[in-house]
Amino acid sequence: MNKLIIPNGGMPLEGDDFRWFQDGYAEAFKGVFSEIASRVSQSVLEQGQAGFSIAPNYEGNFIIVGCEIESIGSGNVSVSEGFCFIDGEVLYFPAVASMPEAAPGFNYAFRLVVTYDPAGLEVFQTGGSFDTYEIRQAEIYTLSAAPVVPSASSYRLTDLLSYADISNPLRDVDGEISFSNGWTGATTIEIKKQSSRVFLQGEITPGTWTQPALTLSAGFRPSQLLRQTVPWGNDGLALILIAPTGTITPRQIITPTLFNNLDLSQINLTVA
Repeated sequence: MNKLIIPNGGMPLEGDDFRWFQDGYAEAFKGVFSEIASRVSQSVLEQGQAGFSIAPNYEGNFIIVGCEIESIGSGNVSVSEGFCFIDGEVLYFPAVASMPEAAPGFNYAFRLVVTYDPAGLEVFQTGGSFDTYEIRQAEIYTLSAAPVVPSASSYRLTDLLSYADISNPLRDVDGEISFSNGWTGATTIEIKKQSSRVFLQGEITPGTWTQPALTLSAGFRPSQLLRQTVPWGNDGLALILIAPTGTITPRQIITPTLFNNLDLSQINLTVA
């Protein structure tokens, strides 16, 4: 993030200086939430979450915290204060003590509203008066079309993180394998992907050596031929060839004196 450096010695401060660190903070917040918003939108669209209807040009807008709508009777609702992320900007939403309840078929939504603080009305050396304290906040309104930021809980950050599954960026993704040439699983064989790394767990019982024992599913395969050694039995050793096609072919190196299973738990690779 950019920052303003003020060395000793009487540095003059001008409007551009304040804009420099103001923009630095704005860009930092935008960077953090834009990444979340982009993943959230893609995940929601792919998973087809019930209740989601993201309008074009409004994808990725959501409620960060607060903005809770509660019925207070007599056809009115109250809205708690909070923050929204709208079009790449973090906006504060001041609480609303009372407002008319939306008619059936209409949606609550939040949007940017710009006002000016009178205390910021300054007289410039040129003789003109200009507003300098711009207040950028979110406001709530009702509409029957696709909302900018739906007020439904599904569009809140905590729910969206759950839908997008990005609270853990190194989450496990399960893969699939298929055995061949007489090779079988002596234990449950697991294949998991974290980001671009693939890990195998479990043991296999030998079939026909120098022939593919199993095949990794697409998305879990290396870009080039890999060679890795794995334990075989109690004191043996086997060479494992992992091809870009996903085939895993064992070859004998040191024959064990006891037991006969190959342990795949040391195999890990980077996907293409």
